[in-house]
Amino acid sequence: MTQTTIKKDTLAEIHFLLGYALEKQNQNDEVIENYKLATKKNDQHAEAHFRLGLNLYKDNQELNAEEIKNELEKAITLECDDQANAHYYLGKVLVAEKDYYEATTNLIKARNLFRYHDKDEKVNETNLALKPCAEYWYKEGENYERNKDYKNAFNWYENVTIIYPEHAESYYKMGNCRDEQEEYEEAIEDISKAIELNPNYADAYWLRGWIYLHRQRVRNYQKAIEDFRQAIEIVQKPKYSLDLAKAILKQGLVEYGRVNIEKVIKNWQQSIELVSPLVEYYNDQAKKLLAEVKLAINVANYAQGNRLQDLIKQTKQILQEYKHLGDVDFLKYNLWWGDRLLADARNLLAEVSPKDADYYYKMGNHYLQRGQYDQAIECYQNSTVIQPYHVAAYCQMGHAFYEKNDVKKAV
Repeated sequence: MTQTTIKKDTLAEIHFLLGYALEKQNQNDEVIENYKLATKKNDQHAEAHFRLGLNLYKDNQELNAEEIKNELEKAITLECDDQANAHYYLGKVLVAEKDYYEATTNLIKARNLFRYHDKDEKVNETNLALKPCAEYWYKEGENYERNKDYKNAFNWYENVTIIYPEHAESYYKMGNCRDEQEEYEEAIEDISKAIELNPNYADAYWLRGWIYLHRQRVRNYQKAIEDFRQAIEIVQKPKYSLDLAKAILKQGLVEYGRVNIEKVIKNWQQSIELVSPLVEYYNDQAKKLLAEVKLAINVANYAQGNRLQDLIKQTKQILQEYKHLGDVDFLKYNLWWGDRLLADARNLLAEVSPKDADYYYKMGNHYLQRGQYDQAIECYQNSTVIQPYHVAAYCQMGHAFYEKNDVKKAV
């Protein structure tokens, strides 16, 4: 080492120590000047760069932003003793500049170091500094989710949980994004984490229940019922009650023939009690669900030997408004009725279904609209057998053949 180098290092240390002493006396201008001289004499003086950046921050954060960043980055690179505060103040400058990505990186490093050294107060201060970053990540997640870009939305929400591991709303949002990407098991895990963090998170219970109800790979009607009940216990919302009624109906369809039918009927009656007040909120949807539940109850009661005229009359009224419910194939493939319930349904429908030309014509229209052309053609043929001059049935039959690319028969 040359004599000149020794002299520069010595002068740098003198200026550093003088700056540090003046710092105790709050003489900011002289403090900054001496730290600058220290770094000028020895550019590798990590502590001088750190103290200079810190005092520039205290002097005027906005005016000195670029200089603060340069000094603190240099101090970090040179491995200054107080890495935690170097990252902390650098992060705060970056937050002010809305460089949230780099700000988050530095503030999280600072928080980890403060935790390691048991500096709880500084950990709390860092969490406050991170708040704008978390808000930014969350809003970005909402923007991507709004545009149905669920993959990127998930990534942004996940960033929030890195900043705030206790942020239940982000886990809920992550679960929704996972569900939209058909990652149902992972969705349930994220939503369960949200519930763990916030046991009163009604929407989280509802969403998890909704996945259990609708997603075949993870379908579990009993768990869906439990989640919907928990959501309703926390807060009353019409959609919670509607989905609970659906889950109870589906669970009854699964249990029919396995457990006491009276128990199934009793549970289905609960569905009716839940849905009836919801007609004003979900007019068509609620009415349709009511019709499905009432028909299932009537089938069960009929199988139990209840052949009262009121039951027959109500069933006829249901089928008059919802004719597709009189089709056993529809009940099987669209509403997932099991074999035992279907067998009992056939017995009731045989007594009440109006098997006239108009009935088959309307059933044919139902199948045609759903693209089930073979079933539609069969219904139209039945209609013309009963009423040979049913012109509309012939026209619609031709339409069905045309949709099957059988032009010859269509004509």
